Amino acid sequence: MSFYSRSFAVDLFSRGNSGIDLRLIRARRRVAAMSGMELQWDRPRTALLVGAAGSGMRALARVLFDRGWHVVGADQRSESGAPFPWRTGHAAGNLPRDCALVVHSDAIEPGCPELAAARRRGLPVMRYIEAVASLLAAPPRPRVLAVAGTHGKSTTTAMLAAILQRAQCDPTVLCGATPLGGCWGAGGRNGGGPWAVVEACEWNRNFLILKPHSVIILNIERDHLDTYPDERSLLAGFTEFAERVPSDGLLVVGTDSPLAVQLRDRLPRRPVVTFGFSQADWIALPDAADGPPRAFSVMYRGRKAAEVRLRLLGRHHVINALAALVAAVESGVDARQAAEALAEFSGLERRMEYLGRHGDVEFYDDFAHHPTEIAATLTTLRQLHPRRRLVCVFQPHQRQRTIGLLDEFAKSLAAADLLAITDIFAAREPPGVGPDGIAEELRRRVRGPVSIVADSPDRLPQTLAEALTAGDLFVTLGAGDIRQLADDVRRRWKAT
Repeated sequence: MSFYSRSFAVDLFSRGNSGIDLRLIRARRRVAAMSGMELQWDRPRTALLVGAAGSGMRALARVLFDRGWHVVGADQRSESGAPFPWRTGHAAGNLPRDCALVVHSDAIEPGCPELAAARRRGLPVMRYIEAVASLLAAPPRPRVLAVAGTHGKSTTTAMLAAILQRAQCDPTVLCGATPLGGCWGAGGRNGGGPWAVVEACEWNRNFLILKPHSVIILNIERDHLDTYPDERSLLAGFTEFAERVPSDGLLVVGTDSPLAVQLRDRLPRRPVVTFGFSQADWIALPDAADGPPRAFSVMYRGRKAAEVRLRLLGRHHVINALAALVAAVESGVDARQAAEALAEFSGLERRMEYLGRHGDVEFYDDFAHHPTEIAATLTTLRQLHPRRRLVCVFQPHQRQRTIGLLDEFAKSLAAADLLAITDIFAAREPPGVGPDGIAEELRRRVRGPVSIVADSPDRLPQTLAEALTAGDLFVTLGAGDIRQLADDVRRRWKAT
């Protein structure tokens, strides 16, 4: 069975004359077929996951592994900590002889050797989101609680999962990041309870393949410009997703986002539960202490419902925590129990993750790759250490996003004192897309911070280490492989 009968570009965006998304229709039909007796998710067999180092793929691998499937992972990146066999590099020989299913990330090209070999053998080949939708639509068919929005999806998904675990709901979890503290591994968890908490990404309209019972929409902003060229198409996509919630389901919408408010107003006949810092059913009132907030009161229509004190810092984490609490309480969990779970939540890898203190320099790493996320992280670090010099390294993620939001990126990055901008990490873009002067244009537009420029990319870690002084805050930002640079700078700084 082949799911790519035509080129990637055509299949990704093909639409009929009526404007109907034909690719989406085909994907839903594939999911429906795979959810039946043909695949039998409850009968563990062997699955090859191609692009298994991706965050969502790692979560799916964990769920399948915990269900008893024999999982084999393949990726260009090596992975020493995987609990299942791992193949570094792509080759037809990676396909196990007894393979029953191949799942691949959206970053994998249609001509990848493993996919070609699977098609020759007539094996089912599914994209990640198709596999997730099929898995959750098959017995025991948990109620899917999907977390969507431009920012905060991973953190809110993990927070909600932590609440449901504490409430002994035993949820299945598919999250785009790995929780700290070892509560469950690699972003995925197989549960036996009635709920499945799933991070739902809007890119490529992927979230429209899911069949959610309940939905959280945290916020809506311009981001994936290849899928949504304007706000009209973006709002239409999220509205269609919200309309997939059944009449007995739950729709939770954040009111701090103007586009999310517009979405709510588009659904006058549907009950919507709102949350935010003001003008909502559920409101977070942060403590008026100096520094980034972590404690807040939860108000429900004028009455205090709970007090929450997080381990995490910043208004963005407060609103994510409120969203998770609201979804849990509206689904039947006690508010105080939800607050207790949030108080114990340790955060996620690469979400303002504290890497340690070395030679009186504090090191942080963050996944932020959108101007709003960058502003939230840098603002929080400023509030945490207002007198320290803030040294920032930003790795732009995808050329089209960088070009489309160039001025917004420049404004957000101006909050640093010292700033280095690497070449673009060209994920999910056509082959050959790479450094083309866009990153240099971004450097030119940023006003305020002193720029750090290395003679070559290989020299950047040493240049950064030499620029550091005792008392600095050092943070790497980006959704690519920038974390490796953070570790390299730490090692070099310790050696100086």
